[in-house]
Amino acid sequence: MADTKNTQGFKALLAQTEAELLTRGLDVVPVGVHNVVAHAVNTVAERMGIQPRSTLRYIDPSVIADQIAKAGAESTAGPLLRLLLEQVRSPACSV
Repeated sequence: MADTKNTQGFKALLAQTEAELLTRGLDVVPVGVHNVVAHAVNTVAERMGIQPRSTLRYIDPSVIADQIAKAGAESTAGPLLRLLLEQVRSPACSV
């Protein structure tokens, strides 16, 4: 099985997810986003019974961003979340 993380599709999904998070005012540690996207790809592949590379077309970056943002809102004190998220005020959101 080929390494899905080195494909253009995975890198595009990763970049789109990071962009989606930035539009929400969340600056997320890149390795954290990478791990969440990789986990989502593997989980979808496992549940659908298909190759991980094939799942890239089924995963919506905004859904992954929703889940990361939701995790950040639910438990800002968790050690894993502190490692994953660094919530900052986006320049676009400044008043």
